Amino acid sequence: MATNPNLVVADSGLPGSDGYTTCLKIREVASVPIIIVTSRYPSEEPGQDLETGADIYITNPFSLSELCQMNR
Repeated sequence: MATNPNLVVADSGLPGSDGYTTCLKIREVASVPIIIVTSRYPSEEPGQDLETGADIYITNPFSLSELCQMNR
């Protein structure tokens, strides 16, 4: 089943892969907004999140209200 999401939220530490690789693969075929969730703070590799095509990154843990405010 093919889907066209309005938003992708990917963890930087996905099992078997990582959010960065996933983000690069998504960018090959879509321009959907991507949020990378990371436990690194501040980012251990500055800019890596955004260089892979992510639109923004947030640190984990995060609240649902924080995520919802990003849409404003």
